[in-house]
Amino acid sequence: MSKKQFVAAILIFSLCLSQVFSAKKKQKNNSFISLSQIDELIKETRYDQALEELNKLVLEKPESFDQVQTRIEKIMTARNKYARLAEELIQVIVDDPDNSEKIYKITSELERLEKYPSDQQLAFISETRRAAEFSYFRKEYNRINEESESLFESGDYVAVVTKSREGFSLYQERFFEENTDEEIVVPVKEALEKVDQNLVQYSELQKTLSDSVNKFIACVQEENQEGIAEKWSAVQADFINFANIRNGIYESGEVFGNAFEKQKETSEEELTDASFLPFVKRFTIGQPDKPETGIAGAMNGQWYSLIAEMKKAVDEKLDKYVQSFLKSMPDKIMTTEATVLSSEDLPVIKQYSSLAIRVNSLNNQLSPDIYESETDAYDSESHYAYDLPVRTGDLYTIRQRIFSRFDKAVSISIPENPAKAEMEGQNFPSVLLGVLESISFTQDEQDFLKTVSKIDCKSQTLKTMGEKFSSYAEELNAYTRETLDTGHKRLCDYVEKAGVAYVEDSRKDYDAAYDLYKGNEGEDVVFVQRFPKESQEASEALNLKIDTQLEIINRHVALLKGTPERSQINTTLSKLNNFVLQLNTLKNNSNELALLCRTQLQNSEKAVNEAELRCNQAEFALEKEDFDTARKRLQDSRLKYNEALSFAYSKELQVESDKKLMALGNRITQRENEIVVADVRRLKTLAKNEYYAGNFEQAENYLTQAAARWAVTNVDEDMEISSLVALVNSALGMKTGRVIQPSAPLYPEMSQILSVAAQYYAEGESLIAAGKRNEGVDQLKAALQKIQEVQLVYPLNQEASLLSMRVQRILNPTDFENMFSRKVASAKANYKDKNKQQESYADLLDLSEINPNYPGLKDLIYNVELEIGIKQRPVTKVVSNKSQDLTKEAQSIFNRADGDEEKLKTALAKLDQAIALNPNNTQAINLKDKIQVSIGGNAAAVLSAEDESRYQTAIQELQNNNIITANAIVEQLLQKSSNKNSTKILELRKKIKALL
Repeated sequence: MSKKQFVAAILIFSLCLSQVFSAKKKQKNNSFISLSQIDELIKETRYDQALEELNKLVLEKPESFDQVQTRIEKIMTARNKYARLAEELIQVIVDDPDNSEKIYKITSELERLEKYPSDQQLAFISETRRAAEFSYFRKEYNRINEESESLFESGDYVAVVTKSREGFSLYQERFFEENTDEEIVVPVKEALEKVDQNLVQYSELQKTLSDSVNKFIACVQEENQEGIAEKWSAVQADFINFANIRNGIYESGEVFGNAFEKQKETSEEELTDASFLPFVKRFTIGQPDKPETGIAGAMNGQWYSLIAEMKKAVDEKLDKYVQSFLKSMPDKIMTTEATVLSSEDLPVIKQYSSLAIRVNSLNNQLSPDIYESETDAYDSESHYAYDLPVRTGDLYTIRQRIFSRFDKAVSISIPENPAKAEMEGQNFPSVLLGVLESISFTQDEQDFLKTVSKIDCKSQTLKTMGEKFSSYAEELNAYTRETLDTGHKRLCDYVEKAGVAYVEDSRKDYDAAYDLYKGNEGEDVVFVQRFPKESQEASEALNLKIDTQLEIINRHVALLKGTPERSQINTTLSKLNNFVLQLNTLKNNSNELALLCRTQLQNSEKAVNEAELRCNQAEFALEKEDFDTARKRLQDSRLKYNEALSFAYSKELQVESDKKLMALGNRITQRENEIVVADVRRLKTLAKNEYYAGNFEQAENYLTQAAARWAVTNVDEDMEISSLVALVNSALGMKTGRVIQPSAPLYPEMSQILSVAAQYYAEGESLIAAGKRNEGVDQLKAALQKIQEVQLVYPLNQEASLLSMRVQRILNPTDFENMFSRKVASAKANYKDKNKQQESYADLLDLSEINPNYPGLKDLIYNVELEIGIKQRPVTKVVSNKSQDLTKEAQSIFNRADGDEEKLKTALAKLDQAIALNPNNTQAINLKDKIQVSIGGNAAAVLSAEDESRYQTAIQELQNNNIITANAIVEQLLQKSSNKNSTKILELRKKIKALL
């Protein structure tokens, strides 16, 4: 079966079902209606129902057959036409399915011929119609738009309006058939009527619109100012009417759009833009992306075209006079030659720019103005031209102000010393910034220069004008920038100079404060003198000054931050921030230094307290005559005072401590010296007694004690002690080698040899006494051999010498006597010879042991002992008188001395001579002791602070094996007369000399 046959069968089957359905209904209902009612059904194309009613009528009223038949024929005629159209529809669908226009018209006719077909027919025809309708109306829509665009491009805006109105029919019939909601339908009908009314008015407006515009343009071109004013009134009236028409069209278009939105809200079906309301809205106000389409788009095109023609005429005249004005403008404005500009062109420019503004303002009547941005741009451009006279005057006013500001900026004087000026509260940066702010453009001036140099104009002439003004503005800006740069450079130099000075000044103050704390170290410094109190005070003062400096710099920073950003300002801000960092660092260091100073002061105070405690202890020990403890505590006090001075030097403390300790030291020495003099006198007496008793070693012991005791309070030697020591040494020297001391290295061996020799001697003597001479002689010879072994080492040994003479006296008595006489004679002849004195004295003592009664021997020994000082010569009257005379002289000097130490020392020298002449001169001895007590001893118990420091340094150098340096320090110390009596310095000197 072909497609055509298949479609026809479906249609015939549908018609048959309609008749069958009607027959069944007839069987169920036998009631009938009138012919007029049936005619109404036929009119409404309710054919099936009409046939059914006719069937009922003919059965009930056969007499109405003719009337019934006439109506059946009418129905059949319509049905035949319907069938023919249906067959034609099938033919088009089969042969020309893309002919949507024909399919749409046939289906529309079928729906008109029979509005109430069967459901199957209705569905088929409706779907077919809708498919064709969408395709057909789309083509119609595109056709109308394409033709409208072509007409728009040719400038036939009225034809575009007419063409767009043709599109109102698309989907309109279906819309009103399918929609019964009055809230939607009524506004749409009213809007359609309003559009048609506006189109009538639009058509009538064409008669005067072009004429009024053309006449206005002609007056402009002729520069007919009176005509321009007259024709402008007509133009305004026509454009007001035109705007009302066009705005009404837009309002109708919005009604169509709003109705469509409401329709979508109430419809159960999904509505698309392929429907009446979206189509009619677009034909009314145009497509969203094509504002030139639709009725309103055509009107817009005509509106803006007429406006553009008027603008062109006005712009040509405006351009003419602006060009003339341009030629009179100077190249540069910031010169003395550039005077205030005036020109006859300016009033005319203002006149035409005002006219341009009025022409452009016609667009303000449009709602909406689809070219609003262009309208605004043109309005801005026109106002730019309109304001040229005022802007020119303002530009020259600013120019004059800049000149006067520059004079003010360069005339302000800057303080030579910024740091001092700011500390004194002058605050010059604020003053200078005030001047610079007056140099800077005000906000109004900035806005003016921005607008006056506008160059985004379509008019090339106005653009050139803008460029000229732009060059003026840039010239003004450059001149101002140069002035500001100069002022800001002066400002930056000023605050930087102040900041540098503050940092350098504070750093010097800190270094000075630190030097006070650190002390005056160096090779020439006796001891480090630190001044923590002064350093602390300087640190605290520095902190206060730094706070003020920071406040000033921070004020400068705040001022600079408030200025327009410039690279120079930023560089200076960076430097100022660095100054703040450095000053804060100095402040922190100063705080730390102050803390160190407080610690030093506490340590110094503690050392002073300990020094005073030791001094008090020395006083207490002195009262108890515990001189060793007193001296020890005195030295401890000295060291503690020095320790205090090392922590915190004070000249006052140094002087007071020296004065206090030296006074106490003198008291200790003086008090102890009284005892020392007595002790020494006692020891000297004991030593003399022992000496003259022949106990030289004991005498030496006493003298050693006396010398040591004397040295406790005296540095100078006591002449008595020195003389006695010399005597004892001489006596001991005579006995040197006579006795082998147990401490001698060969003492054991020598003692054994002597013992063996003594044994041989005893055995030999016994053998000879027993008559065994030969055996005895052998033993004695053996004894002599042993004795000679000792004498080889100790030739003066008394025991060996005596034993040798005893052996020889037994072996050869005759030779022994001769030898004895020779030795006595030799000693007598040689004892005055210093080189032979000791040997002679030793021989005489040995001979005295063998034969004490030898004639003249005792006298000889006595004379020898007087000669060598072992025995005291008897004091003669002359010597005694001389001693007394010296004593008297000393007494006289003492009486007149009145405490003069030099005179007292002269008296002592006299007394030493007197005692040397007569050791038993009691008056001289007593006077000497009295004077020595009066002098009080010259040994220094304590050194001054400086000398103690030097002394400790010498000790340290010696410990470090720097002997030369230590010696130099000691010799330097001994340059001071007060130090020559310092026992410990002298002792140190001895140690150093021993190492050199």
